[in-house]
This record gives sequence, C-alpha cells and structure tokens, in this order.
Amino acid sequence: MTTQGQFEDAIDEAVASADWPRVQVLADEWLTADPHEPQAQLYRNLAQRQLAKTAATERRLLTAVFIDLVDSTTISSSHGWV
Repeated sequence: MTTQGQFEDAIDEAVASADWPRVQVLADEWLTADPHEPQAQLYRNLAQRQLAKTAATERRLLTAVFIDLVDSTTISSSHGWV
C-alpha cells in the first residue's frame, strides 16, 4: 500500500521534470486510494491544465504550417520545379 508521503514524493518528482501525464496518473492513483484527498485533486487539476495547454500549443503550431501561395504553380513552372 502506498502512503500519502510516497504519493507526494513521486508527484513532486514528476512535477519537477514537467512529466504531466505521470502527475495525472499518480494523482488518479492517489484519489483511488483516498477519494477525498484535496492535495491529490489539486495535482490532478494542475496536470490536466498543463496537458490542455500543451495540446492547444501543438495544434496552433500545426495549423501555422499549412499555407497556400497564389499562383504557386506558375512560379514553380518558371523555375523548373514542376
């Protein structure tokens, strides 16, 4: 059986390395053992926010990659790229 101190130590280590998926898993395990532990709920919420922020940033980067140039076929043909 994992104690509160062991959960705290493991989560603190995961937070220090910004391993948010691990923080979420550990917090969920802690809440399974003690569903009313407020510190575990805080850690789970923190991990969810960080993961959502990371996912949103990645989506923005992907959408910025796709561009369209007007008359790009003509330009390509004139340089022999097509």
